[in-house]
Amino acid sequence: MSERLQRTLKLLRKGDLAAAEREARALRLAPGDAVALVNEGMAWKGLRRPAEAKHAFELAGPHPMARFNLGYILMLENDLERGPRTRCSWCPSRVSAISCS
Repeated sequence: MSERLQRTLKLLRKGDLAAAEREARALRLAPGDAVALVNEGMAWKGLRRPAEAKHAFELAGPHPMARFNLGYILMLENDLERGPRTRCSWCPSRVSAISCS
């Protein structure tokens, strides 16, 4: 784990979201770095800026934490139809990550 990523995670845990967001943006200079994008999204989410958080989580792709947090943001926006899709382990139907009905 890089020193900058460790610093970002420490700032997130301390609640210094603005500094964590700056560090995460610097991490994003490495294209396709899902962990950096997830951390950036977490900082945006903590700053109550869901549009920016959603964008970072979408860019992170299939990373599990990105999918979880994107689903959370979409739930807050009452947009469950766009939520991440997955298959239940106990049923063959394609269902939302929120419920299996």
